Amino acid sequence: MEHQTAVNLIAHGYAPESWLNWPARVDDLEKLCRSYSGENATACWKEITHAALVKFRHDPNKIFDFCNGAQLVEGAKACKRHAIGIMAGGKNFDIESLKYICTIKQPTNDPTFENECYAILVSSKLFYTLPKESKDVVSFCASLKDEFRSSCFRQIGFALTGR
Repeated sequence: MEHQTAVNLIAHGYAPESWLNWPARVDDLEKLCRSYSGENATACWKEITHAALVKFRHDPNKIFDFCNGAQLVEGAKACKRHAIGIMAGGKNFDIESLKYICTIKQPTNDPTFENECYAILVSSKLFYTLPKESKDVVSFCASLKDEFRSSCFRQIGFALTGR
């Protein structure tokens, strides 16, 4: 992560300021991620999301396409799920306006994407906003199709119980 976001490396003089130009670094960072395997590759694809979202101007279609290009299914999943949380923050956790991103068609090797996407939006809102700003999570979950409601409400329960 430090190599990818580079903020602390730059602050301590270990990397040049040019590393703050994340869009310009995405191609090199992608090569780095492709050089890894297993857990290291998955972790790399998760953290490349920060730079890639800036490059793709937070366009969910472009970031999901980019993530789906990972050499490991788990890397693609980590990249997309991390992107969802970051995009939620970028929209001030207006999860209703982001609901559509969960319905963006994904490859068949990610059948749980839509279900997990809604849960990530809810958990992002619950963990990063004040309780009075999170009152809409119940109505958000209630508005989902039957097949997605229970995991969405379960996410609210996890946030409340700290599990």
